[in-house]
Amino acid sequence: MSDSYQTSLIETSQLFLDPENPRLTSVQANGHDAIRAMTKVQGDRVLALAEHLLENGANPTSLMMVMPSENDADMFCVLDGNRRLTALKLLESPLLAEGILTRKSLQMLKRLSDQFERTPITRLNCVVFANRAEADPWIQLTHRGLNKGAGMLAWDGQVGARYDECRKGHRDIGLQLLDFVKEQESLSEDTQRKIEEGKFPITTLNRLLSTPYVRKKLGIDKEKEDVLFLFPQNEVAKGLSRVVEELASGDITVSDLKKQDQRIDYINKFESDELPASHSALPQPTSLKQLNAQPVVTQNSSSQESSDTTDKSDANGSNSVGVDAVPMGGTQGQSRSQSSTFPNRKTLIPRSCRISISQKRIHDLFKELKRLDLTDFSNAGAVMLRVFIELSVDHFVEVKLGWDERQTDNSKLKHKISSVAQFLEDEEIMTRNELAPIRKAATGDGMLAASVKSMNQYVHNRYFSPVASELVVIWDDFQVFIQKIWEVVE
Repeated sequence: MSDSYQTSLIETSQLFLDPENPRLTSVQANGHDAIRAMTKVQGDRVLALAEHLLENGANPTSLMMVMPSENDADMFCVLDGNRRLTALKLLESPLLAEGILTRKSLQMLKRLSDQFERTPITRLNCVVFANRAEADPWIQLTHRGLNKGAGMLAWDGQVGARYDECRKGHRDIGLQLLDFVKEQESLSEDTQRKIEEGKFPITTLNRLLSTPYVRKKLGIDKEKEDVLFLFPQNEVAKGLSRVVEELASGDITVSDLKKQDQRIDYINKFESDELPASHSALPQPTSLKQLNAQPVVTQNSSSQESSDTTDKSDANGSNSVGVDAVPMGGTQGQSRSQSSTFPNRKTLIPRSCRISISQKRIHDLFKELKRLDLTDFSNAGAVMLRVFIELSVDHFVEVKLGWDERQTDNSKLKHKISSVAQFLEDEEIMTRNELAPIRKAATGDGMLAASVKSMNQYVHNRYFSPVASELVVIWDDFQVFIQKIWEVVE
């Protein structure tokens, strides 16, 4: 560790900009040219810095780094802090920015200069290094970003919002709803981790919530800094949980939601069972602060009755009714024919389905199947479904059962499914009754047998045309089985 530096209080008149500053595109001949070049590069940002210096003074936690001038023993070259020195020089002599800043900005600078003249900053605490090499490690630590964890880590939107909440008492709307969903919904591990690490894109969520139509569809509104619920918590959680998952995963980014019509199109793609049921509206809007915590009724639980009658309204006022499918392995092995309920969604995998998948290609397939519109792409959906299920099973038998690549490749899908089912039963992860329809499918017997046969036909028979509704049924038959596979692997 080097000790060839010291802290010293130096007159600003003894400081000059580094002519080799990396922010400048070329080496400057003198201090005057360097200030003008920096002003041109920074524009109004240097004006904002000047205003901050005037209001708060020099930053006591970040000292300028300087080294003695090679030509004048009384002068110091600023190695780090050139923007701050530029702002101070402009406050002293605003005419240096003439012809660079806009007329309006120059007028503002002159007003700031008048104030600065009354309370000038004439001396600065600086860290004096012997030469550039001695200062270089600290300069890189400041300006090279995270630097594997050693450098400065800028706050992202979520961390900044929490700071504002603690420091200024400002309660961010998006942050309130993010915390609500986190407490009320069973989010995926990846999403939970992003929230815990402060990496959730809160500014994008706030952008989405800035559109009144979107808030209405989600069953919420706002009044100043208060979030108002128009429906019970479990109803509001349905749509918000999908929003949070898709923003966290990167499936939806700020580019997808920049314009209001994009935000409206996005929310209109939600299925009826992903939005509040119209009949469950609260008598009057209620502040989130006033609502008592209630357990959320999820898609596969006893909320079936309310979701069956969900009223979905789009921007043009049209309505459609959606019905949830009964998943494989439902209550006491209830079959689809017994329940006579069929899914009414466009995507093969419901958006509410959450599976943590670390293997990238299989994870990408899962995400695509949650977004693929089967009304337009049933053939693609059929082939992708077969590939996704088989790759999931292949990954399981290799990781958990110790199969080698040759054994995996030479085994038929039905044999691999049977082996996985036996493992899940032996480990008491699924019951014999829950696995019965899966085993019958694998052995060519029972209601699900057609599912495995159909998946083979999707890939190998050019005359076999998949039907969108049948694809959805096949997935619903296998969903719990696939979820358990990945829970065990992960």
